[in-house]
Amino acid sequence: MNKYIFILYLTFLLFLFQGCKEKQSADPNSIKVDLNNRQEISFFDIFSKIDIISLETNDSSLIKTISKLIVNNDTLYIHDYNMSKVLAFNKDGNYLYQINNRGMGPGEYTSTSDFSIFNDSLSILSAIDNKLYIYDKKNGEFIRDIPLPLIKGAYKSFTDLDDKTITFWTYDYDNRLKIYSKSTSEIINEKFPEKDNIFTNIGIEVFPYNRHFIRVYDNRVYKITGNGEIIEAYKWDFGKLNNTPKMIENAPSAKSRDEFMELIGRLNASEIVNYYFTSGGGNSQYAYTMLNRKNKLLNIFHHKSSKKTYIFDQTLEKSKLYPLFWSDDYMIGYIPPIVSDFNEIIPDDILDEENIQIKRNLSEYDNPILVKYYFKM
Repeated sequence: MNKYIFILYLTFLLFLFQGCKEKQSADPNSIKVDLNNRQEISFFDIFSKIDIISLETNDSSLIKTISKLIVNNDTLYIHDYNMSKVLAFNKDGNYLYQINNRGMGPGEYTSTSDFSIFNDSLSILSAIDNKLYIYDKKNGEFIRDIPLPLIKGAYKSFTDLDDKTITFWTYDYDNRLKIYSKSTSEIINEKFPEKDNIFTNIGIEVFPYNRHFIRVYDNRVYKITGNGEIIEAYKWDFGKLNNTPKMIENAPSAKSRDEFMELIGRLNASEIVNYYFTSGGGNSQYAYTMLNRKNKLLNIFHHKSSKKTYIFDQTLEKSKLYPLFWSDDYMIGYIPPIVSDFNEIIPDDILDEENIQIKRNLSEYDNPILVKYYFKM
């Protein structure tokens, strides 16, 4: 009998030790999400209200696509990649000016790849010209251009880390991330090799906010430190649905446009991997991602202090979200060209009377519509 009790005691200690070990090994940076647990989330669980921002439409301010949005000192700066220009609007959507300088002269570029704002300057990257073009952000006047070091492949996008360094994302698959010194005009660090496959051909904002750095296939969200090091800020954990390293490694490449479209269809249907990320974001309250799983775009908001996670493709009010820009108080999204019915984004149930009237006056022939979402505090 004593022997039996002793065995039970040892078993209990082993179980206790194993439990403590698992608890100690739990990753504090991991955000656990059950992708199958879709929730009925009201718009007002996360937001207090919205404002519709109708961008002024005239011959000078026409926008084909919104590739990127930056809000700086209440000014909205919009990159239209297809038209190779950057346009500025005030907070109410009134047109201010545009930088549309395609050409071969001073201050002119062949095309635009990305843009950024730092201090008083607006910088435009032209990968074809291998240059940064610097303008005054207040009026769009040209200041100077900066030739960039030659690299394997081409530059794709960038963000200013501080007044000394810029981080570039490139098509050099040996080291896609490069840290550039403004003082020495040299690449001072490079890292992040990648395999060229279907994932590397999916457009995504690599630097979504505040030095953070994301990839289409990677659950980890990185942060770039002041000295250019990459650290893991946090990671999404989808349990048994996590994509495996084998899935990522064996992802195919597309050799033609038709093959690319066929692979995108398979990706959207979750036939190659369980999901892939389409955008990221966040602020002091939330970590956010949008991913594609089985032909649905899923929004995931993780509230940092309460540890509560919201996962949904649309709210109870039948509102879908397409975020572009994040601040601590609000985020700004838009109504993409693929959406023909404004009610998919801004149904009356989430609007006050003033915004309902603004909505009634919207036209599909006007510039794209921005939506400003104010977070509950």
